[in-house]
Amino acid sequence: MMEFLKVSQLSHAMLATPTIYHEVVEEMWTSAEFNSEDETLTFSIKNKIHSVNSDVMKACFSIPEDTVSSLPSDT
Repeated sequence: MMEFLKVSQLSHAMLATPTIYHEVVEEMWTSAEFNSEDETLTFSIKNKIHSVNSDVMKACFSIPEDTVSSLPSDT
């Protein structure tokens, strides 16, 4: 397993220490909108629109299955 991690692209992702700029994070969150119909988070960074669905968010952040559906609604 360790040999696989050393030669895979995952090793770079685990060891990298990227610079994350406050302005980029702020722009992302101030432009973020959650669409509860298709469970998609849409946001912009440097005027480019990005979209992430709930399956990706759950996997990346280890969110339990029923969390998104139990969030309060704006409607």
